[in-house]
Amino acid sequence: MIWNISRCVSRAPIFTCGSRNDKNSLPVRPMPIAFGHSAENGRLILIWHCSNGSIPPVVVPNVANRSRHGIAIRFVSRVIKMSLACGDIRRMKAHRYHTSHAGWQAMMAWYEQKLARFSVPISSQFVNTRYGCTHIITAGDRCAPPIILLHGTNVNMLGWQAQIEGLSEQYYLIAPDVIGYAGKSDPVRLSYRTPDYAFWLMDVLDALQVSSAVLIGSSAGGFFALHFAYHCPQYVRAVILLNPCGIVPFRFPLNIMRQIPIAYTVGFFSRRMASYWLAKKLAQKNVAPNTQPNPENIHLAYLILKHYIRHHPPGTLQPRQLRQINTPTLLLVSQHEPFLPLRHMLRRATRLMPHIQAHIVDGAGHDIHVERPDFINASIHHFIASLS
Repeated sequence: MIWNISRCVSRAPIFTCGSRNDKNSLPVRPMPIAFGHSAENGRLILIWHCSNGSIPPVVVPNVANRSRHGIAIRFVSRVIKMSLACGDIRRMKAHRYHTSHAGWQAMMAWYEQKLARFSVPISSQFVNTRYGCTHIITAGDRCAPPIILLHGTNVNMLGWQAQIEGLSEQYYLIAPDVIGYAGKSDPVRLSYRTPDYAFWLMDVLDALQVSSAVLIGSSAGGFFALHFAYHCPQYVRAVILLNPCGIVPFRFPLNIMRQIPIAYTVGFFSRRMASYWLAKKLAQKNVAPNTQPNPENIHLAYLILKHYIRHHPPGTLQPRQLRQINTPTLLLVSQHEPFLPLRHMLRRATRLMPHIQAHIVDGAGHDIHVERPDFINASIHHFIASLS
């Protein structure tokens, strides 16, 4: 079977595996795995293959070089050629989203140091998904009720340390490094506009043989939790959202935007000083006013600003998508949330989501689970207990 991709040169086309009327059919984006030239006419041949093996490799010929898409396809072929020369196109160098290999090593060294300070037994493992390899930390008894902890944009699972240490006696905690972010998972960034992140998380749960779980998402992790509850509701027992993206648009405060020109000015004299100064400003925004941020959080923000190529936050789910989420949901929003409009979020969530409980938490900024860990852990335990 042959598909023409002359109009899809920027990314792989999406094909549905299954019949058109099959509700269980999954959209799959094939990956280019090889290229060559046709023996008949010398034109470039691209071979696309679905990583989940649902369809066999497909040979896709390009259009004629003189067509209006010829230049674009020749450019894509050059990119693919350079990528293949470095290895598997789906698995670029580990520091693909870092400024350098040394920067990636610095972040991984900090990762290992922070991981070694956990006060409860944890297990580190890697699982394969259709989008790449995912690193996961687990804690607690496998027979206990499972909880999935989904972190926010441009960070990793280490932000859940207080929840892992405080809840591992009652629950089986699963904290993945979201693929494409600043953890140990493969550097493959997926589109927020497609079900890719939902299918990635479904592959993770299938690999761990978890059929149903409570999802807890902070910031962008809230978007992933809502996205998963919409696309794969059979896997979701309940959802707990902590200052989540996905309900209202994410906005950077104006006073943070005003600091950027100052940081550039300071950067002329010392890039290290500029990065640290801006990191401290960002860390300050994640906590309540008149509260000093944790030095470890400042150091993490500094490493991300200096070494990591940041990803933009996700958008919002459509109203029809939010209305179709019938899973029991707990929404906890900080009184001093700087990035998400508090009142607008509460109004939209309670209006569109039929099974939601919403509460405002005093004395916390954006990282509510870091600032108020005891309160958040107690709220999680009470909400899960109320389900049964």
